Amino acid sequence: MDNALYVFKHYASSQATLEFEFSEEEGSGIGPTLEFYSCVIEALVSETGLFERLSDGSLMPRAFPRGDETVVIQAKSYAVASLFKMLGALVGRAILD
Repeated sequence: MDNALYVFKHYASSQATLEFEFSEEEGSGIGPTLEFYSCVIEALVSETGLFERLSDGSLMPRAFPRGDETVVIQAKSYAVASLFKMLGALVGRAILD
């Protein structure tokens, strides 16, 4: 999650196309980039508790009471607002790339 937050904080507003590659794997380009976006989305949905799954399978943002605006992921605390900001940047980059 730290890597994703760093990437989208520093490069989300760049006009250049973002390309990612995974360590110990060959190749870069659209395939690994889409896989990176997919992994980040999956982590946001499954590890953060930011979303509730409805009975029809769709996702809805979870309501957070005032004063409880952090989530703990793998023993690290993250601000809910920063995670949603990253999600918006990710969706925007996915559309552009």
